Amino acid sequence: MLRSLECVGEWNGKTLLNTGTSSTAEAEHAAAWAARKGVPYLDAAILCFPQDIGTERGYVLFSGSPEAWARHEELIAALGPATRFVSEQAQAASAVDLTIVGGVYVAALAAYVDAAAYAHSQGVSSDVLDEATDKVLAALKDGAKEAVAAIGSGDFTTDQATLSVFTHGGETCLDGMRGAGFAANVLEAAVRNLKTAEAAGLGGSSFYALAQVAGGDSAVGRQQ
Repeated sequence: MLRSLECVGEWNGKTLLNTGTSSTAEAEHAAAWAARKGVPYLDAAILCFPQDIGTERGYVLFSGSPEAWARHEELIAALGPATRFVSEQAQAASAVDLTIVGGVYVAALAAYVDAAAYAHSQGVSSDVLDEATDKVLAALKDGAKEAVAAIGSGDFTTDQATLSVFTHGGETCLDGMRGAGFAANVLEAAVRNLKTAEAAGLGGSSFYALAQVAGGDSAVGRQQ
């Protein structure tokens, strides 16, 4: 993108807005490039499907120049009512995109397709699967909120099912799916991560202690 913009000679009064999917490093690079040109920069993360743009389901996050956001907010709001500015850090919107779309939606949907195919092979009806899915997704929503709180506080204590319980339960599920001829690669990766955390001495902590072996430079890499 930036190479194609080098031919632009006059940026006065303009704002550079990137709506393409990019990594956090690419967003930072683009923001630095724009700063050298003296151009206000906004980076966007589109967290909805194309058909949702401009409707009630339109959800686009922006980060970068707060001045540029204030100047163009009314125009940008046409993308959807949930469109919002999240941070002056140019890479923030991209980080949410990578987290929610890549890290959660893609991985979770892939895991669900694997699991639903297995359930179908075992004679489970669509009605039963739909009902069970609704119940589990409600629990997952609660679990996601608990995960954010635990990771933010660094407190991974629990009086409920421990990480080891999830590890052994995951192994049982994996063995069952593999025994029926299913690869269950996403579940295998999850179990592998749980085993890594268990080997690190986190078996008695909550499931969210996985954050302590996830890597990165956050403050969660410590045991409570």
